[in-house]
Amino acid sequence: VPVIIHAGEAAGAESVRQALALGARRIGHGVRSIEDEALLAVLQEKNVPLELCFSSNLQTKAIKRPTDYPLARYLDLGIPVTVNTDNMTVSGTDLRKEYRLLQAQLQLSVDTLKAIALNAADAAFVDDSTRESLKARIESEFFNWSKPFVQLETTRGCFNTCAFCVSGGEKPVRTLSMKAIRQRLEIIHQHGIKNVRVLDRTFNFNPRIAKELLQLFLEFHPHIRFHLEIHPA
Repeated sequence: VPVIIHAGEAAGAESVRQALALGARRIGHGVRSIEDEALLAVLQEKNVPLELCFSSNLQTKAIKRPTDYPLARYLDLGIPVTVNTDNMTVSGTDLRKEYRLLQAQLQLSVDTLKAIALNAADAAFVDDSTRESLKARIESEFFNWSKPFVQLETTRGCFNTCAFCVSGGEKPVRTLSMKAIRQRLEIIHQHGIKNVRVLDRTFNFNPRIAKELLQLFLEFHPHIRFHLEIHPA
């Protein structure tokens, strides 16, 4: 059973070390990990998510000033962080408020906030199908739906290694499940988007998947017009 342990708040960085020794897969808080450079290297190597709680950390004096908040440093080091509320009632907050506070106080960009939200999906103790659904919802929340069309990437990476293309260097090749693609198309349809540019770098590699994709596109036609950019494989 995956374990989350509350550490790195009142008790300091040493409690994070103790939590990791006990097998913690995520750290509840972890804000004071910044006090131990060697610990930061461990968190980075093990890719351990930290559940940061901005309002709570300020209220409990775990961090004295917003300018001292180590979120940006953690991101620079590649340590996955997530935004959390800790105790919504006591702190008088909710998740949306925490995102707004971080954006205002730390001047975080929308892209950075989106990356943090996607960290939460990656860190969730769920199966891959549920994780894909979470990511689709997050992408929808941050997407600019005023565009006349959207691009849908059904794969990342490529089986080929053509010298003129950077996609071939991205390994392993990752393909969205049909369930995940359907969920994205349903969201796109709900927002009234009529044109979807589909980017699939492996369309000709697996005939069965290609046929399933085309059948799925037909289900949404004519409400959505699909423009396929198919790379040879």
